[in-house]
Amino acid sequence: QPMVPLTAIGERNSAKIFTIKPEVPGRYRWLGSKTAAFYPEEHFPFATDYQVVVPGATKSLLDKTLGKDFVWNFSTPPPRVIQIYPKENEERVKQDARISLTFNQPVDPAVVQKETQILAGDKKVSFRARHPTEEEIKNSGSEKETKIMLVPVSLLPLESKIGVTI
Repeated sequence: QPMVPLTAIGERNSAKIFTIKPEVPGRYRWLGSKTAAFYPEEHFPFATDYQVVVPGATKSLLDKTLGKDFVWNFSTPPPRVIQIYPKENEERVKQDARISLTFNQPVDPAVVQKETQILAGDKKVSFRARHPTEEEIKNSGSEKETKIMLVPVSLLPLESKIGVTI
C-alpha cells in the first residue's frame, strides 16, 4: 500500500520511518510511495548486530496499519584476516621476522594481542602487536588501521614450525 504521496518521493526526511538498534545517526528518504531508505551519516560500524523495527501502528495513505511490528535483523561483517606474511609453510624465515596480518577492516592492536597466540612447535612465543610504522606501510601498500604487526620479543627458534592462531 502507498505510504506517502508521490510528491514526497526523493525528499530527505528527518522523521524516523523505522527504528534501528543500536541507534545510527542518519536520514530517511522515500524512494517510491512504498519504499523508504536510510542513509547513515557514516558507514555502519563493523562487527555489529542490528535490529530494524517498523512499528505496527504505521499507517498507509489508505489509513491501514501493519497491525504488528515488522522486525528484521542484520549484521555487519566481523574482522577476518585476509592476508598473512610470511605465508603458510614458507621456509627460511628469518629469526627476527615480524608477522604481518592484514584484516578486512580496522582493528585494535590490543584486541589482536589478547586474541592471538604464536607457537614455535608447542611453545608459546611472546610478542607484541602493533600497527605498522609509516615505513612498513610504504613498503606494503596497505592501510595502517587494517594491518597488524606481530613482533616477537625474542628471536624465533631455528628449525621450528611457527603457527599463528587468532
